[in-house]
Amino acid sequence: MGTITVSNFAGGLDRTRPIYALENGRLWTGNNGHITRGGDFEKRKGFISILSGIALINKTYGCLSDGVYKLYVYGSANILGYPVNVAMTNFDSGSIQINYVRLQNAAANMTKVRSADWFAGKQYVIADFDDGKTVHFYDGVIVSDWFTGGASLPTSTSQTAAMMTYKRKVYAALQSLLYFSAYDFPTYWFYGVTPTKPGAGFLNMSNNLTGNELITALAVYKSQLAVFSPNAIQLWSMDNNPTLNAPGQIITGTGTTAKKTVIGFGDKDVVYLSKSGIRSLQAIDYGGTATVQDLGTPIDALIQENIPMGYDIAERSCACVDPVDGRLWMNLAGVIYVYSYFPGKKIAAWTTYTGAGCTDITDMVVVGNRVVTRDSTGNMYAYGGTTGLEYDYEPATVQLPFMSMADASGYKQITGFDAALSGTWDVNLLFDPSDLTQKVSIGTVDAFTYNDPNIGAVGYGTHIAPSLVSSASPTAASLSAVSLHYLGGERDTGSKK
Repeated sequence: MGTITVSNFAGGLDRTRPIYALENGRLWTGNNGHITRGGDFEKRKGFISILSGIALINKTYGCLSDGVYKLYVYGSANILGYPVNVAMTNFDSGSIQINYVRLQNAAANMTKVRSADWFAGKQYVIADFDDGKTVHFYDGVIVSDWFTGGASLPTSTSQTAAMMTYKRKVYAALQSLLYFSAYDFPTYWFYGVTPTKPGAGFLNMSNNLTGNELITALAVYKSQLAVFSPNAIQLWSMDNNPTLNAPGQIITGTGTTAKKTVIGFGDKDVVYLSKSGIRSLQAIDYGGTATVQDLGTPIDALIQENIPMGYDIAERSCACVDPVDGRLWMNLAGVIYVYSYFPGKKIAAWTTYTGAGCTDITDMVVVGNRVVTRDSTGNMYAYGGTTGLEYDYEPATVQLPFMSMADASGYKQITGFDAALSGTWDVNLLFDPSDLTQKVSIGTVDAFTYNDPNIGAVGYGTHIAPSLVSSASPTAASLSAVSLHYLGGERDTGSKK
């Protein structure tokens, strides 16, 4: 009699090999949960609705956090019912306050918020309107100095691709041109012979590469500004004096069209969604040169499999970092891909979140110690709810790869099952790697079983894969280890008795 045990799941999701060829500790499916610092699989908290039902809620756009307790959404209509205060426990301010900011461009209606950021404690917002114009606002007022000599008139149809605050300036991208405001004055963009405020100007990013590099996103990478285009990343050292701006490394063959997926991760990394999957920009030791690290390689196949045809990656993907455990979240096509990274424990593992609060997400922001998601209709969900500890009814699913017990051609008779877990799980065993729908039920397990007689199990095959699904109840659940007990049988000689 033999026993095989999977004692942790630190490898997380891995689709680099077939389900019958993955090593112990990897997951074929790990949904609605994440990997803990100890290597356990833990069911996620719930995405609990905190804003819904306000009149014209679907007429608001964007979401900006002050990082402490206030959230801001934008629109041009006169909407009543704001601010909304959501009482919170285990939260420094005691509540999340959701505010509505009305931004008007004559009689036109807002259709999109392209970018929003803070400058000197006030909001700089770029929004589209149904008259075809893209308008800049600072502290609720149209930035009239955004013109030729800056970039274009406030009434222009030119669409600003990306914007961010960096080193006492606002940077805004227009096609291949990167404009920057006067330092300390975000409403001054004039850079002529006698500017009223110094420091404004622009850089033509296409002069450094192919001659037609459209800027799609901006990020701070260590002490440099990373300028993204679909197929390249340029690193620049920026100065308050524009004549001292200096180009650095140019990384080709990678980039992004999804600006809201570009996010700082840790103190020296930037993560983004590329055409091939989730990637990171990370310094290496030799000369501080940047290189592309394939952080998302284990789930590339899964991402490409789950992106529907025609899905607008550029507009409907976003990312954030969970402030409690430092996990990276990236939403794509209704699935949040979660990266649990604890280098001290040698854990770098992907899992996924799905269900209510993950579907049709347009924004993910951090406010205080909560992640808040917003969907396309304006509804908002707090991860963990008002206490930070709430669960929802979405079940967690763990599908382990097929195991051969170090004897790929030998048949085994399964005799028992054990698990170290909490919560209630339905357990099945799979015996055919070519048909994952064929399952043998072990039953429901709701306790640590190793101290008791083995749970009886039946089945016969060369490769066996446990599958576990937690109960659809708003309760915690976790999985630490599973064991299969078996009797060795005949070797594969071309026939099976």
